[in-house]
Amino acid sequence: MRKLVTVPRMLNSRRAFAVAISTSLLAAAAAPFTRGDVYNLKVVTDANPDYSDLDSLVHSATSNWETDKDKMWAMFYWNHIARRQTEPMSLHGKAETDPIRQFNDYGYTMCSTISGINCMIWQHMDYPVKYWDIAVHTVPEVKYGDKWHMYDNSLSNIYTLCDGKTIAGVEDIGKTLGCAASEGAVAGPWPCGAGGGCGAGAREVEGAVVTGAEAGVDCIGTEAGADCTASR
Repeated sequence: MRKLVTVPRMLNSRRAFAVAISTSLLAAAAAPFTRGDVYNLKVVTDANPDYSDLDSLVHSATSNWETDKDKMWAMFYWNHIARRQTEPMSLHGKAETDPIRQFNDYGYTMCSTISGINCMIWQHMDYPVKYWDIAVHTVPEVKYGDKWHMYDNSLSNIYTLCDGKTIAGVEDIGKTLGCAASEGAVAGPWPCGAGGGCGAGAREVEGAVVTGAEAGVDCIGTEAGADCTASR
């Protein structure tokens, strides 16, 4: 009659396993110590742009879009999400207009701050830009398709021409157009309303209505020496 001898075999297997583990531990202890370093580790998500640097921001926000207008719309959207209309963060005595530092650490901007941020991003994308200070408000313009286009991330406003598609520029917005889409209704000349109202001395300079009551105030994008205090 054959006998099944299983216990010794099990013990032998356990003994062999223990010996193998001991040998491995001794070998590891005898090996020289090796340090593993990790450099430039970046964790990203598809839920928002990569704010590591300007190159990463532009690529992650706009690379899937082919046309200039689509790239600008994508950037307008993400800059709307990344900020709040709040007293701007000030560092070293100046409002912080570095987009990477703002969007990573703060996100507090007013019109002048986000206009500067937009201009910095667009310039990094190799587009011509303008910075307008008009009617106690600041807006940026970017040029593509041989036209200037205004994107107001402060008040979350964009305007179109009468075609309902082309993003208007400051000079376009300053005109009385009476588009068919509004049944010919007009509200111009912007920003003074249908009845004017900018007061004595108001004048239009490069499409923006300003007053000249206080010489010496430099309105970038309009005219040096003009006082940009026209009422809206």
